[in-house]
Amino acid sequence: MATATAMVLLSVVINGCSATPAGIPADAVVAGANENGSTMRLRSGQMLVIELQSNPSTGYVWQLVREPNAQYLLVD
Repeated sequence: MATATAMVLLSVVINGCSATPAGIPADAVVAGANENGSTMRLRSGQMLVIELQSNPSTGYVWQLVREPNAQYLLVD
């Protein structure tokens, strides 16, 4: 019984760690460094999430050069 309970708890924890972050739909297209130069196809209304690595403690950060059109942004 304890083993079964432990397995259930472990599966819940693993699923929780791999779940899509809050506010990002499961059908969102996620682009990162591996997609550099790739063509991305999205449906109308589908969310595009861009993940960029950074390390603020070393000065490795990203900044916008210009503000994109607010019509296309979802603000946190």
